[in-house]
Amino acid sequence: MALARSLFRKGADFTAAAGRHRAAVRHALSIAGSMTWEVTWALILGFALSAVVQAVVRRSTVRRTPRR
Repeated sequence: MALARSLFRKGADFTAAAGRHRAAVRHALSIAGSMTWEVTWALILGFALSAVVQAVVRRSTVRRTPRR
């Protein structure tokens, strides 16, 4: 509400300000969606690679590997 009052006092157009606000929210949501997609495909790829390694490498091989 204070934002609207300050905009009207300065003679700014509230509709234009609301449009910029909507554009900023859309931009923030698109960035959040992009980041979510990047994390999701990385997790899927990581779990898939882990499953392949677990299926291919025998437990006895893992147990024999010396730890540092």
